[in-house]
Amino acid sequence: MNDFSTDRWERLTELWRNKDTDSDKDAHPLNTEDKRQFELLFKIRQAMQGVQCRQYDIERGWRKVKPRGVFRRIESIKRFVAVIVIGVGVAAGVWMWQERALDKKDLVLTSFAPGVAHAELILANGERLQVNAREEVYASKTEGVVITNDTAKTRVRYQVTERAVVKRPGMNTFVVPKGGEYTLELSDGTLVWMNAESSLRFPEEFTRDKREVYLDGEAYFQVAKDSLKPFLVHVDKYCIRVLGTSFNVSAYSGDKTWYTTLVEGAIAVGGIGNEIRMSPCEQLCIDTDSGQCELREVNPELYTSWVGGKFYFKAYTFEELVRRLQRWYDFDVLYRDEGIRQRRFSGVINKYRPLGEMLEFLEMTSDVCFELNGKTIIVSKKK
Repeated sequence: MNDFSTDRWERLTELWRNKDTDSDKDAHPLNTEDKRQFELLFKIRQAMQGVQCRQYDIERGWRKVKPRGVFRRIESIKRFVAVIVIGVGVAAGVWMWQERALDKKDLVLTSFAPGVAHAELILANGERLQVNAREEVYASKTEGVVITNDTAKTRVRYQVTERAVVKRPGMNTFVVPKGGEYTLELSDGTLVWMNAESSLRFPEEFTRDKREVYLDGEAYFQVAKDSLKPFLVHVDKYCIRVLGTSFNVSAYSGDKTWYTTLVEGAIAVGGIGNEIRMSPCEQLCIDTDSGQCELREVNPELYTSWVGGKFYFKAYTFEELVRRLQRWYDFDVLYRDEGIRQRRFSGVINKYRPLGEMLEFLEMTSDVCFELNGKTIIVSKKK
């Protein structure tokens, strides 16, 4: 914890060197005090590395001192001791600075660890099963249906071993809480990556003519192809229809805008007047208040990267960024300055790293600062 790693110094050095060449409109340049602090810290770091790398041959030094007079011996020893004292002083100064800088973040680092693979499966009969990376197999009371938890892939798999006509299949619900994620494989082979604070209702076995699921939250679908059974994703009053494709849906009930992003294949979104057909690399944005829609071209990776362990954000408002992080790290936020909500940021976050690392970097590169009060992070502008 006390070792300010070399890669972080390189990152900060690069940031400082490029402070005048950054063309990103949303970037926040370093102020005069930041520049002064960086210059001082780099000098200390440089001096420290010199002291750490230098080795002293005490015997050789003593042989040089020995033939001289008492006065010269004392002066030489004083100079030698002074070098050591300076080295110790620099080391102590760096250590104390690191302690002060990290002490504030230690609580954030320990209190807001990344999310883990965890979910809850609610069967049609009301039975609730906790799903994690340790439990192996679950049994369904529906004849011919086997539910398996693949702990290596953190994936719950539904398999139908005895084909039968299902007139009114029971609906199961897969719930992923805040700070969780899990993958679900439906009985037709469709894969669904579930993001934090999301739920999916689905039948154990699909009927003959269609495959229907109901989503609240965010999920990435890789739909198994079946030309005879369209796959339908219901989100409130909207419906996404597909035969076989990959797409991401972000439709949290509390969000002002819902997004459907198509990676490959083709889908059609209904419930919004005329059905809208989408092509790969297109995103449909729906304003939940007005119902207005916007179809635009995007880089799908920006909206599906969470499946691979990253959060990409491009010109996100601070409020949008925090809302996404809240679902994963499970914290509350309080704004002391409402203007911060609309500040825009761009970057990439490894979602499996502690939250404190990102907050520390945001403080270094902007005029925003953070305080911790229990499970609440207080956001304000630097004074």
